[in-house]
Amino acid sequence: MENGAAVLVPDSAGLAVTDWPRVPGHPNELMRVLGQSADRVRAGLARASARTGQAVAGYADLTVRQVADLTGLDEPSAARARQRDFSETLIDQWPAAQWSALEAALSVEGLICRHGGRFRTVTGMESDKGRAARLVAGLYAVAFGQRVVSAGIGDSANDEGLLTSADHPYLVARCAQTWAQLDIPGLVRTADAGPRGWNEAIQHLLATQRA
Repeated sequence: MENGAAVLVPDSAGLAVTDWPRVPGHPNELMRVLGQSADRVRAGLARASARTGQAVAGYADLTVRQVADLTGLDEPSAARARQRDFSETLIDQWPAAQWSALEAALSVEGLICRHGGRFRTVTGMESDKGRAARLVAGLYAVAFGQRVVSAGIGDSANDEGLLTSADHPYLVARCAQTWAQLDIPGLVRTADAGPRGWNEAIQHLLATQRA
């Protein structure tokens, strides 16, 4: 969840995570935190913003209606998008030089800013989708007594870790057969974008596994 900042496992999965703490308010789920809390992320972001003199705006600074208008989500979905436990999404649109300055200041705070398409998300440096995916694959390998085959599907630069860790990586097109600039061995690029692209990836994966 949240760019690999934590891994949630329900009791029903039957995985060897009984020593993990339970999720507050969700007694049937256990969680391994890999990153930093949203409070720490926002505090570090505020210090980096002050250091660079660049005022930043994130989901936490907007109302649910504003997030809905900005993203095209309905209000219930926008409300969920604002509920961050380990990250903050920035809505600023700056030239590369400004982002570079902020990213350098964030690194001093132990934070990293990843581009996810329209927006950028700030997390602790420990947060990584690939690390989280490898952890989950390892848990299933223990449960099944053998190595499991993994697949990863993403559409932006912040999916690089996930796709690199996967046995079958898929990069969904953004639009008009354009893709994020990623160079990963075995990467399959879909022709379609959005949900159709994700469906294309799944259908290709199923076909290759049946062959």
